[in-house]
Amino acid sequence: MATGAFLDSDIIVPSPQNMVCPHAQHRRQHGGHPSSPGSHNTIEVPAVRSPNAHAAEYFHSLSLTSLPIPRSKRQSRLSNVAFPNPTREILSSQVQDVHGEMARRAKNTAFVFDIDGGQRVLEILNGDNQLGIKIPHIFLTNGSGKPELARTTQLSSILHNPVSTGQFIQSHTPMRALAEYYSTVLVVGGEGYRCRDVAEEYGFKDIIVPNDIVAWDPTIAPYRVFTKEERASSRPRDFSKVNIEAILAFSDSRDYATDLQIIMDLLWSQNGRLHTAQTGVDLERVVYGKPELATYKYVDEVLASWMDVLHGEERVPENIYMIGDNPASDIVGGNMYGWNTCLVRTGVFQGGGNDEENPANFGVFANVLDAVKTACRKQLGHDFRFECCFAVHRRAAIGKRGD
Repeated sequence: MATGAFLDSDIIVPSPQNMVCPHAQHRRQHGGHPSSPGSHNTIEVPAVRSPNAHAAEYFHSLSLTSLPIPRSKRQSRLSNVAFPNPTREILSSQVQDVHGEMARRAKNTAFVFDIDGGQRVLEILNGDNQLGIKIPHIFLTNGSGKPELARTTQLSSILHNPVSTGQFIQSHTPMRALAEYYSTVLVVGGEGYRCRDVAEEYGFKDIIVPNDIVAWDPTIAPYRVFTKEERASSRPRDFSKVNIEAILAFSDSRDYATDLQIIMDLLWSQNGRLHTAQTGVDLERVVYGKPELATYKYVDEVLASWMDVLHGEERVPENIYMIGDNPASDIVGGNMYGWNTCLVRTGVFQGGGNDEENPANFGVFANVLDAVKTACRKQLGHDFRFECCFAVHRRAAIGKRGD
């Protein structure tokens, strides 16, 4: 099986963000797709291929009927986002009681961002608004190659607002569920050994990277310059006796020649053992990341978890707004999943009107703040104020004393 973080339309040959199961035939002969060891930490969702894929004709049909995504909740650090002032929390609760219908609608609204965003946007959604209410929001990106904590730490610094790992989904984040299905995996892509670190954090037990294989058999990549530092940090062994169960491509390759050679050798191998060969086997390939279904099912899990933390209601809000700058991933995926989609002119898209091939169903906006304000006015009313009433009162009181 090949599972990856890129779109089908990005790939014609096994790409740096695919996962391949070299021993797929063996599994089909013994009961079909891999099975979880009985844990309740995963959910299996239908394995479907995007109808927008341009490269589908180059691949066999999916032989897996389902894809696993994580079920277990990741511990939220929402306390870092919440206002620490208990008086403010009490006042917020009182205001929400007065504006009960508006508060109810706010609790039924959520935002999904690409990496695009801004400090003021997060301040509003973290409670600096008329109701003092926190509106669920998460980040959904096809970025990859680093642990989630490293990415959220960087994002928090840029946006000057705390961003929790429980709010952040990279293209390979849902693949943490595969640790319950595969023990020995080859992890490809990324800088240095970061993707090995990611896989270890996800719980994979036996993680191999291309450098381990090159250290064992340099003839696999005869033109590769293998430094002493790389050799010292590699973990060679006899890979002709190791059954590599899956290839996980978490990020772009930094050495395509070596990585593709190893991948092809494994695809032709018998049960994932290097220096063996077999032919006539259909390979299994599935994809994670925008706009694939499994990723959006995982977003539902994350949003329901956030709703439970924020408002004590473990459910998915009815009104979800996807805000992004890429029509081919952000917009097409949100449209397919029934979300409200907002296209912003902050990056990939710079057109005057809507995108012709994948138009945003809610509209096109100059930036994320405009999109969030427009969506909030639709859901909460045109008189909804994007400033905390307590801050307004405080400034008024200060001004009065100054007079």
